[in-house]
Amino acid sequence: MLFRFAYLAIFCIFFVGCAHQERKVKTQKELEGDSYYYLIRSNLEAYKGDLPQAIEDLEKALKKYPSDPYLRFLVAERYAENRQWDEASKNVEAALKSKPAWDNAKMLLGRILDAKGESQKAARMFEEAIRANPESEESYLRLAQSLVDQKKYNQAIQVLQKWIARKPESTSAYFYIAGIQNTFLRNPDLALKTYQRILKVEPDNLRVRQIVAQIYLDKDKLKEALEQLLEVEHRYSHDLGVQLQIASIYYDLGNPVEAITRLQNILKINPKADRIHYYLGLILEKTKNIPESIEHYAAVPPASSLFKDAVLRRASIYRDLKKNDDAIKVVKQGVSKSEKISEFYFYLSFLYEEKKEFNEAINVLKQGVKSFPESEQFYFNLGTLYDRAQNKTESVAMMRKVLTLNPSNASALNYIGYTFAEEKNNLEEAENLIRKALKIKPGDGYILDSLGWVYFQKGDLDKAYQYIQKAFRVLPKEPTIVEHIGDIFLKKGNKQEALKYFRKALEYNKAREEPNLDEIKRVEEKLQELTK
Repeated sequence: MLFRFAYLAIFCIFFVGCAHQERKVKTQKELEGDSYYYLIRSNLEAYKGDLPQAIEDLEKALKKYPSDPYLRFLVAERYAENRQWDEASKNVEAALKSKPAWDNAKMLLGRILDAKGESQKAARMFEEAIRANPESEESYLRLAQSLVDQKKYNQAIQVLQKWIARKPESTSAYFYIAGIQNTFLRNPDLALKTYQRILKVEPDNLRVRQIVAQIYLDKDKLKEALEQLLEVEHRYSHDLGVQLQIASIYYDLGNPVEAITRLQNILKINPKADRIHYYLGLILEKTKNIPESIEHYAAVPPASSLFKDAVLRRASIYRDLKKNDDAIKVVKQGVSKSEKISEFYFYLSFLYEEKKEFNEAINVLKQGVKSFPESEQFYFNLGTLYDRAQNKTESVAMMRKVLTLNPSNASALNYIGYTFAEEKNNLEEAENLIRKALKIKPGDGYILDSLGWVYFQKGDLDKAYQYIQKAFRVLPKEPTIVEHIGDIFLKKGNKQEALKYFRKALEYNKAREEPNLDEIKRVEEKLQELTK
């Protein structure tokens, strides 16, 4: 019968290769009429990864033995591997008609049904597989997973407990149970108890120890987490991720010296470990050891996924030290080594903007646009920089470029509208743009203020007050909005109310982390004029 060859196909390969020399060699045509030939070739094609050809060969063998259940099973497996679920299920169902109690075929059909998203049918098939072979651990695990897919978590645990009753030493079942308890039932304490059972049987199970450590970390039980990770390190000392976690926990426990020492010891073994350099830089920075921190950040190479963060951390340190030129130099070096990191251009332009070197800041973003021509953010930032450089025409042009890329960018719509309102130009277009922005972001305080300011410039003080008052309710300490209310009262001739709001605007601006000096000067001039 063909089924003998179906299970021993791999051995057939060697059998053919070692045939007795006196045996008559078949011609290619004779071989192609032999179903065993196609069976063997199918296995070779599958081994090479050519599943369509492997399936085609099996289908040829199947033509000669269409009722062979084992061949049907092989064909079903190949179709399943190729994600052709309907063909796979058709063939395995045909195999089950010949062998209705075949547990492996039931398992395969269950897996196929699972893949098709038919979890309930899959579960019933796995149940049948268990009845056909109660000693199959995989059947219990598959059934449990199908029940989890149906969100029947307690039933899944009951299935796994039935298997544990048969095989008390089954750590796989305990692992599944703990995962359900932790992930789906959100009961980490119960999961911890289950994981501890596994560790009693398998104290070297590093995966479980890492999960247990993470649960403790999530519960802010740092000492317990550290205990587990030290066990992992003891058994598997070369895992950088574990060593980083240990160092981090030592730091969080108030022992930065131990954290630094551990990371430095790793670098003695692996001096090019980029993650170690980066995290050592972080800890040294936090412990105010700035020169060494900068040195380790600088050791992170451009190929590292942490290169961007390392460069920006170095630049940020220099900025905090009021060494903006050094910060600029660091980011420029970063750009020269990697032109495809947008954050470098944004931070570099920000550093120039702080120095009020607006043209330099603009040139940086223009350079960035070459690498990111479809980025809204580059054009938006260029628009704000041109505004600060007193070039309103280019500012509006950049914001219009943003709108060509994204017509629903509410910030750009609002920016153009407010710019027109400030200059008393194109007030009708300004109103239309701002109203469009308000539809996109209803209730936004800044947009409400912009619309109110358009009405102020049109001379409609009642409508201006209506919208700016709404903005004030949303952002009661935004200096510009408060100043605008003062402007309305001043225009209405109520100097006392105007003074009150101008003083508040000045107070709120000075209380900012970074006060706007231009706005402060403008409000102070208004106050001086009113208190003459």
